[in-house]
Amino acid sequence: MRLNNPLNPVLDAMTNDVPNGTKPAINAIILENEKPETLVTFLEQYCPHVNVLGIGATISEGVRLIKEATAPIDVAFLDIRLDDGLVFEIFKHLDKVTFDVIFTTAWEEYFQQACGYYSIGYLLKPFDPKELVEAVNKVRVYRKEGTDQLEHFNESLRMLLSHLNQTAPASSYPIPTVNGFSFVNLNDVIRLEGFDNYTQIHIKTQKNKLTTSRTIKTFEKVLSGYGFFRCHKQHIINLHNIIEYVRADNIIVMSDGARIPLARRRKTEFLKIIRNTPFA
Repeated sequence: MRLNNPLNPVLDAMTNDVPNGTKPAINAIILENEKPETLVTFLEQYCPHVNVLGIGATISEGVRLIKEATAPIDVAFLDIRLDDGLVFEIFKHLDKVTFDVIFTTAWEEYFQQACGYYSIGYLLKPFDPKELVEAVNKVRVYRKEGTDQLEHFNESLRMLLSHLNQTAPASSYPIPTVNGFSFVNLNDVIRLEGFDNYTQIHIKTQKNKLTTSRTIKTFEKVLSGYGFFRCHKQHIINLHNIIEYVRADNIIVMSDGARIPLARRRKTEFLKIIRNTPFA
């Protein structure tokens, strides 16, 4: 019996975009060291087409569930901290991942940002039904879609794990493109310009703009603290590549000659940054 919930109308709209009975079944495993029944209950209530093949609480149980699965696994819900260590250890026992991964975490924002950048799913605890439905709706059933997307996902997962293992910012970052990944030195990035569903990156060493499906909001989170500033809803600039600030026009001139508008609500923060220099 479905519980009364003010979110139900919203959730119904999200889950009913495919006619009843035709939504493909999704096989899942759950690794969770605290109250896995909460996630199971939510899946039963809001995502009834998800079939839970098994539940574990340790790395060893996770490896066993994956290798001994009685049906192809489509998605694994993985808690970050398991009883015997961090869940990332599981991937050392697998040649490649043949299913989507949704991390369930209460971890710091850094991890959330990294997951968003590499398009790896994550759910924050306590679980939000709407976010759960959105995450499940993005699960790809690779047994029907072939290997191209699977290889891309494995590459994203490897990049994420490498990112998390770094103790300092990388000298270059992988930017997802239609052809794979382009590696870009952050110092060479002049500015980023965001559009509805993609971002153009202007780079010193390249004549052509680099286009990626990541949104400007995603880059704002990832680049925060690395000398980049979102001066406008559509623009992020590299503070090291500013040529001039024209106060009268509220324009920032970049090293490539671009004249970037400074949003009024961002002006105070921007002036605070540039005044915090030896010569200001």
